[in-house]
Amino acid sequence: MSPRFTPVNSACVVLGADSFALRRDLETLGFIFESAVVRDFCVFAETLGGHVRHYRDSYGYEIDAILEFPGGIWAGIEVKFGGGQIPQGVRSLKKQ
Repeated sequence: MSPRFTPVNSACVVLGADSFALRRDLETLGFIFESAVVRDFCVFAETLGGHVRHYRDSYGYEIDAILEFPGGIWAGIEVKFGGGQIPQGVRSLKKQ
């Protein structure tokens, strides 16, 4: 497991992506959204003495964010942009 985080503003600048461009490219917007969510999880977890990790194994299984807190408390989270992707996220987490 390793942390994975891309600052949203840096990604947008490097990609030359403004709000108009992102509306035309929903896949990239989804990646930007995921980065923003993971950043917020990092702030939340650090406030409570925890941390956030990303998991991907050699079989391609992935968990977008694993929040770990003192006392062995943790949560695996799959970030999806749009309600239509929720079933896919549930299937992905169940594979783990």
